[in-house]
Amino acid sequence: QQQQQQPTMGMGMGMGQQMQQMQQMQQQMGEMSMGQQMPQQQQQAPPPYQPPQEIKVPVVPRAKGGERPAPPSTPASQLPPFPDGLDLQGLGSGKKQDLSSLFKMSGQIMGAMKSHSNDPHLSKEDNAMALADKVNGATGAGNHEQQLLYAARLLARDFLPEGLAGIVITAPPAPGTLGAEYGLQPYDLVFEAEGEPYTTIEAFHSSRALAFSTKGKWEICVYSFRTQEYRDVVINMPPGKPNAILGIQASPVPPPTDEMLQAAQQAASNETYVRGWKKNGPMYVSAGTQYFPISNPRTPADNNVYVKVWKKVALGMVSTNEYFPLYSYNGDPGVFVKAWKMRGSAMISTNDYTPLPPR
Repeated sequence: QQQQQQPTMGMGMGMGQQMQQMQQMQQQMGEMSMGQQMPQQQQQAPPPYQPPQEIKVPVVPRAKGGERPAPPSTPASQLPPFPDGLDLQGLGSGKKQDLSSLFKMSGQIMGAMKSHSNDPHLSKEDNAMALADKVNGATGAGNHEQQLLYAARLLARDFLPEGLAGIVITAPPAPGTLGAEYGLQPYDLVFEAEGEPYTTIEAFHSSRALAFSTKGKWEICVYSFRTQEYRDVVINMPPGKPNAILGIQASPVPPPTDEMLQAAQQAASNETYVRGWKKNGPMYVSAGTQYFPISNPRTPADNNVYVKVWKKVALGMVSTNEYFPLYSYNGDPGVFVKAWKMRGSAMISTNDYTPLPPR
């Protein structure tokens, strides 16, 4: 990737110049796609979060569809706090636009980037991953994830009805989104969708996409940790908008164990990912999840994922401006897709292409 020299951000620089500088910074990061949003920054990155103790979550059998286990006796007044929500908009605690915080955050990222130098003994991919680690540290995203994991373990141990599992909403839904319209709020545990229990964020979004595309509404079951009450919510698809977003931040409860996290991270680092789109009539639209493992679909809804393909010519790779199904392709084996690797919560472009395998 072509490197561009970044000027130092000063108080005399105009807002347009600062915005242009931020765009150049994103290009320099090698098409790094952050899997989560970046939080509002202070001048110094916060120290690594250290949980006060190790939380062991008991393993219990899952409740069957339709079951509503009794709440535990732990009072809701003792619920663990969630960390402040991640934000790319530079929003302050009062949810008012705060451009100064956005510029401070960009300064933190630029400082991390300028302090990074490529190791000539490493591949481009490994150097890009090292840069991603530095940027994650500068933004505090890693601290946020650790605090979420700790809170989720406390919820699972002390506040979760026996047998339930799902994803808990950790921040107020963004205004104007479906989550806000239908009253979803922090400490709501969505544990069942379309009559089926599930435990992953991917299955959660895939269930919504499939329900919207097939019947125009999505039925979910919610348990509130705050009120210790159950409720059913039916979310209607906005007319003509099958990809309307909920606008929520959420985390699985019970969370994965340390052993599961290590295994998942190892598997993810070995997997090749591609960027995918969902087909909507004659159009291809961005999916809720943008990157998909090339090996196998994670949920049935992933069978509607399409990828942009490339072909090899004498001068390199050229796009054919065609989209082929990722998991049901059975055509010419000589087509390629752009390859990505996962590093923590970031997707890193490998600057390489991998064959689209016929199934």
